[in-house]
Amino acid sequence: MLLASLLVLTCSHLFAYDQKFDNHENNWAIVCSTSSFFFNYRHTSNPLAVYRRLKESGFPDDHILLMISDDATGNLRTPFSPNIYFSKSTLGNFYPTDIQVDYKGYEVNENNFMRLLIGSHPKGTPLNKQLLSDDKSNIFIYLTGHGGENFIKFRDKSSLSGSDLATAIDFMHQKRRFHRILFIVDTCQGESLIQSVKTPGFIGVASSRTNESAWSTEHDPMVYQSLADRFTRDFYHFLKDNDVGTDLFQYPPPSQTLAPRRTSSRNNHHYATLHEFMETLDPAVHEAQPVLRDDLLPPGESAKSVLLDDFLGYRERVTLL
Repeated sequence: MLLASLLVLTCSHLFAYDQKFDNHENNWAIVCSTSSFFFNYRHTSNPLAVYRRLKESGFPDDHILLMISDDATGNLRTPFSPNIYFSKSTLGNFYPTDIQVDYKGYEVNENNFMRLLIGSHPKGTPLNKQLLSDDKSNIFIYLTGHGGENFIKFRDKSSLSGSDLATAIDFMHQKRRFHRILFIVDTCQGESLIQSVKTPGFIGVASSRTNESAWSTEHDPMVYQSLADRFTRDFYHFLKDNDVGTDLFQYPPPSQTLAPRRTSSRNNHHYATLHEFMETLDPAVHEAQPVLRDDLLPPGESAKSVLLDDFLGYRERVTLL
């Protein structure tokens, strides 16, 4: 006998979905390193750390578009290859054997990145290289590499400009390809990129202001390079320390009054906000001032109401008959 009603479940945790929670029904992530060469080791470990956190949050690989422009594991100068390390305080290999890299090497360029955003691909492009989002999608985009005022370089051969990014995001909005976008860029002068965008629903975070550099962590004597960038290091540890995305069973509905800290009744899990993350960043440690843009959110929404779980915790609407 067919069920008389529909059950709507949220994966990967599969809990009953209540539409009062918010207006997004699925999550996607684009994680991209734009640099090549061994001396940019950290630009491989940075996205791998973000990728690891997404996987720990239940994201399946078919909802993560991972773009790695240089395979540090294949570089003869990489110590302990094929292992990639992220920080001295975080033990373990960040390059798992089952990793699924969707774009690699010369495939990582500004044209393919733009195609990914706007959904314009050559005929026959595999599904794992496409962002199959819709107007109910929350999209998390993370970019790391070398940049300057109003651009970020791709493989030291070309660049993505702020106006290019703004055009792509606006096109996505017109084509109803997202509900909200959280865009994080760890690069020098990153503010100039996020300030270019004028599209509603866009939230931007940059590791540095215009005319500021973004800095790496200390040099590692075993790897002979810096293992990570300071902003991404702190972002990863904040997500991990706050269990972002790992406890969605008691997801708090927005009808509740937003408070500086939100917890579930089941296990006192804290649902961290974007504002709380930004408050943890110390410009003296970073030698740069991280920048937040939340002015493109609808009235009544701000970084204080944006839950990181809404972007880094996986959700997919599944209807069972």
